[in-house]
Amino acid sequence: MVKEWTGGLMLATALLTLAASAAQAANWPTFMYSNAHTGFNKSETTLNTGNVGTMTNIWNVSVGDSAGFSSDVDAFSVTKDLLFGPGADFGSVVALNTSDGSVKWQTDIVPLPPTNSISLTPPAIASGVVYAYADYAFQINGVSGALYAFSAKTGNVMWATADPCNVSVTSPPIVADGMVFFGDVNGAVTALNASNGAVVWTQTCISGGPTISGSPGFMANKTLGNVVYVTEQDYPHGLGSVIAYNAATGAVLWNTGMGPIAGAPAIGGGKVYVNSGDGNLYALNDTMGTVVWKFAPSGGDPGYASPAYANGIVYTTDESSNLYALNAKKGTVVWEDASAVASDKEPVVANGVVYAPLGGDGLSAFDASSGNLLFSKLIGCFAWNGQPVVVDGAVYQVGVSGCGGQDLLAKWGLP
Repeated sequence: MVKEWTGGLMLATALLTLAASAAQAANWPTFMYSNAHTGFNKSETTLNTGNVGTMTNIWNVSVGDSAGFSSDVDAFSVTKDLLFGPGADFGSVVALNTSDGSVKWQTDIVPLPPTNSISLTPPAIASGVVYAYADYAFQINGVSGALYAFSAKTGNVMWATADPCNVSVTSPPIVADGMVFFGDVNGAVTALNASNGAVVWTQTCISGGPTISGSPGFMANKTLGNVVYVTEQDYPHGLGSVIAYNAATGAVLWNTGMGPIAGAPAIGGGKVYVNSGDGNLYALNDTMGTVVWKFAPSGGDPGYASPAYANGIVYTTDESSNLYALNAKKGTVVWEDASAVASDKEPVVANGVVYAPLGGDGLSAFDASSGNLLFSKLIGCFAWNGQPVVVDGAVYQVGVSGCGGQDLLAKWGLP
């Protein structure tokens, strides 16, 4: 069954991102950890297979209040100091202290906006700057939205640049090679100067073109140079593609067609891994775009979420809530688990442990090599819909109450 990435506003994917700090171990600066979107924090050293089973709840913070954080959070990035994400009024950006979840600063993008007036993409952090696209539900001065750059320290707006095609943007931006890259709902990719927001290059605006909802990926390729990898989806026609662009000029290097792709690519080991709505996970050669292998999960379509990649293993889910570990070279199954993980959320990896939201109301952790279940926490009435983020010995995740109570942002760690 093909699933469409719903909502041009992408309210379900507003990201928490933590500010950059001096220690890389305390960073998760962009969607799925890095510009390669592997979901693999190779710097985590505290939580491991031997102690993750003893994790306890460090703190919970109610979210969704007018002065706090939005509960419509899918994934987030972390440092020791601050979490960044959308305000509960959908018109602001909020920074929270990781020590206790309290608000450090809140910056209004539009004064006194109506409810649901702005959808904020998952931000990216680089050199003390927070980058996020604010998509307006209603045009403001003829503009549909803009890519904002905020000071991570103060929340002050440094610059804002509208999408050149002036359409909705749901693609989380990335920052690489001095530029900010994002895609829009008409399939156009844009590169901005990260310092001042000037347009470096953009694609031709085609009304009704395929949608880019996944975050672009970036990788230095020995043959092609710096490459931006973009996924597209055209669900009405059952089509999609992975396109490789020259990062400096925007020239198309290759284009490989398949079924629609809602998530981001994961890049590693000379391959680009994508989940497609045609029921397969594809591994493409990152230089030529040719299909190396493809895998069809036994439980159905894997096409909604992005895969993860770590240490020669690709991790993905399917619509029957199974979790798979695949050999990255061959596409063969290393292990499979049917613990009812969330089918539409990305698994992440850190220090030999795979973390995934449970499909109903909890968080799970598995041994990355064997698939053994190491941790499973159920919290009644809460659908822990957020992608877990593992940073500096802590796991952060958002839970939405199903009992009419207050939604929560939770921090887990060792006792």
